[in-house]
Amino acid sequence: MKCADAETGGRIDRQFISGITKLIILGKIRKTGTHPYEIYKEIKDHPFAPIRGISKSDVYNTIKALETMGLISGKPGLVGSKMQKKYHLTKQGAEVSGRAKKILSAHLNGIKRLIAYEFK
Repeated sequence: MKCADAETGGRIDRQFISGITKLIILGKIRKTGTHPYEIYKEIKDHPFAPIRGISKSDVYNTIKALETMGLISGKPGLVGSKMQKKYHLTKQGAEVSGRAKKILSAHLNGIKRLIAYEFK
């Protein structure tokens, strides 16, 4: 996954971006249940700069990883005239995404203060 930061031209830690990408994709699947190309179309212009411009293969690979982790499951179905997997959260995926939302919400202000203090 290419992780160029538009503001600084530098690279952001791949693990951090990978984790955020997983959370964003879990959130998209949590909201609607969908297939990978629809997720790609929704997040390729995401406001979180490091994933802006994400490739289709990055989305598909992340979905495969989430499925391997047991957080999502896909069922084949017709989308228009094509057979495609539509993904939904598993019970474990719903629990993980719910906990992640609570953790991120609880720590967001602390992270902002940490950044302001450490990167004066």
